[in-house]
Amino acid sequence: MNIATGIPVSRQSSAVGDGSGFIFQDNFSFLYDPSSLQFLDFGNALDATIIGGAAKFTVSGWIKRGSIGTIQIIMGKGTDGSPQFNIYFAANNRLRMDVFDGNSANLDRYQTVSTFTDTASWHYFAIVVDMTQAPGSQVLIYFDGAVEATTLGGSGIFNDIKTSTGQLLVGARAITSGSFTQYWDGNTDQFRFYDTNLTAGNITTDYSVGTPADPRLTGFSGNLKSWWSFGDGDSFSGGNWSVIDRADGNDGVSVNMVLGSRVMDTP
Repeated sequence: MNIATGIPVSRQSSAVGDGSGFIFQDNFSFLYDPSSLQFLDFGNALDATIIGGAAKFTVSGWIKRGSIGTIQIIMGKGTDGSPQFNIYFAANNRLRMDVFDGNSANLDRYQTVSTFTDTASWHYFAIVVDMTQAPGSQVLIYFDGAVEATTLGGSGIFNDIKTSTGQLLVGARAITSGSFTQYWDGNTDQFRFYDTNLTAGNITTDYSVGTPADPRLTGFSGNLKSWWSFGDGDSFSGGNWSVIDRADGNDGVSVNMVLGSRVMDTP
């Protein structure tokens, strides 16, 4: 364990130092081919042991779309018929955060008013959740560092996300534990999970003017609970990518991805 950073030594890079004993690098991202049913599986990461005690949390990262006009999951947790949440682009090209409590009638859907159709550039997103707020104010969606106007659909019952213990996936949605759909088309890079609702100022820092920076060098680094670089420091063996969580032990593994899924294309 590095005392200065709180990051296990096994998760530290040995490239160029940043003065803290840990090296931040962003040379690679993962590229997903939906026709090959590719995604990342993090098992029960961020289950009730984290989310259950966190009425406030933030998910952020960088994405580059490969196509538009279809439902494409960025990150999701849980399966149909159980508590779940999904962060995704809808077929109308609006960014959404859906939350179910296991009953399909009980859905909260936060959706941006704006549409996003760019497939040439990288973009930053952040989903900021504060379950202590009233329905309609519990989720803020940021895009490229700016908060987006949203609409709220569904039943207004946003309180069961903290009971979800299903699979955490990047790039697909789990229908059941062995059946998946709505695959991501494009790239992902530098995803982070914080166990607090980041402020607008925090989001500005996390966004870092569109160029990912070391999330441990911020005033809110103590709330960083998972951090996946997607390529940098990850390893390919036995036909799978092992994806390291640089903040904790929520490591993942690729599904149907290949050696060439790691590409030198970053924000």
